[in-house]
Amino acid sequence: MEINYSRANRRDKQDVYELSLLLNKGDDTKTTKDIEESVNRALKNNLVWSAKDEDRIIGYVLCELFDETQLNFPNSIFISELYVVDAFRKQGVGKELVKMVLSNKFPKKYYYFSVTHDPKAFYLTDFYKSCGFEEKGITNAGNIKLTRKI
Repeated sequence: MEINYSRANRRDKQDVYELSLLLNKGDDTKTTKDIEESVNRALKNNLVWSAKDEDRIIGYVLCELFDETQLNFPNSIFISELYVVDAFRKQGVGKELVKMVLSNKFPKKYYYFSVTHDPKAFYLTDFYKSCGFEEKGITNAGNIKLTRKI
């Protein structure tokens, strides 16, 4: 098994979309149309990286660029989605995907990386801290906020 990491492209759209549906299953705030639009926008802006085992995407990270008007994380690169299929978890795939984002060049107006997660998923705080993020409190929605300087 050799996992290849790269920036995702239009050919990866369906696989990323299907994994995003799995990640967002049970989230009543997002419709399938919202998810499709998010994936399309991120792919168009080159803000999706993937991990592939042969030709199959087994994980991805999707980012958004937040401008100065964003309330919680102005001028940041926001990690919106990180997903690895169950069979490949705990093998460093997620960490490698985050490293790809962190090593990418972004416009100078973005000062830091940001991410939020459900407080019930406490293990995610440890995961992101292991990637160099620092806990910065709680969002208005009650999610854990973490950031990392560029």
